[in-house]
Order: sequence, then C-alpha cells, then structure tokens
Amino acid sequence: MKKVLLASVMAGLGFGMAGVTTASAAETYEQYQTAIDARQGSGVSGTAIFVPQDDGTMEVRLTAENADGLKASIHRGLCRYSNDSEGAPEMLAFSPEPLAQLDDIEDGKSTCSINMTADGMMTEPHSVAIYDGDAVVACGNIQ
Repeated sequence: MKKVLLASVMAGLGFGMAGVTTASAAETYEQYQTAIDARQGSGVSGTAIFVPQDDGTMEVRLTAENADGLKASIHRGLCRYSNDSEGAPEMLAFSPEPLAQLDDIEDGKSTCSINMTADGMMTEPHSVAIYDGDAVVACGNIQ
C-alpha cells in the first residue's frame, strides 16, 4: 500500500511540474530596489526603487542623503568600473554615456519615468550613479 501511495504522489508531482512556466521579470516583481553607496568618502548615499509600469516604462524613485542639486543617471555596467573600465569584461564595463538621465535631486529626492523595461534592466548589468560634476560620488548596481 505504501508503494502505491508513494507512486501516486510522485506521479502527481510530475504532472504539477509539467505546468510550470518561466515568467518575465516584469511579471515576477512589483518593484526593484538598489542601494546607492558613497564613493571616495563623498558622504552621498541613498536608495533607488524601480517600479515597472504597464506602458513598458519604469518609474524611478531615488532618495539620497547629501545629494541636493546633484545629477543621477542609469548606466550599462557595474559601479566597480565607473572610474576605470580598462581591462573590465565588456559586459561588465561601466559605460560613461547614460542610458537614462534622471531628474536632478531636490530635497533628497528624484522621481521620474525612464524608457526601460524590467526585462531590459535585469538581462544585463546596469547601475545608477550620482554625480557631482563629472565625478561619480555614489553608485549602486541594479541586480
């Protein structure tokens, strides 16, 4: 009897697994959060929250300390290569040209919509960088 019951359970599990599908990133998560860490002792840090929208855009809600008047943008690549991408694997190299420019940070916040889908953001390395002039003073990898 135990063997028949075990075989029935195993068969049921097999049928259950046949119906499993993989969902896209947009269907899986309601939002993504990225910590933005200070670089070179800048004292600038924060958080970026990315919320996929039904129209295929992404709402970005950035909060940052010590960052009023600074600029933020989304880049291809990882923060560790933001100062120098020489020798970095091509897929991980930080691109100095932003994919999306965020609104200037005012009262510690920046909220805007960018033309990027959740799938596009998550299929290759991206980062959010905060700038003081040309210098990256805080950065966070989007994962």
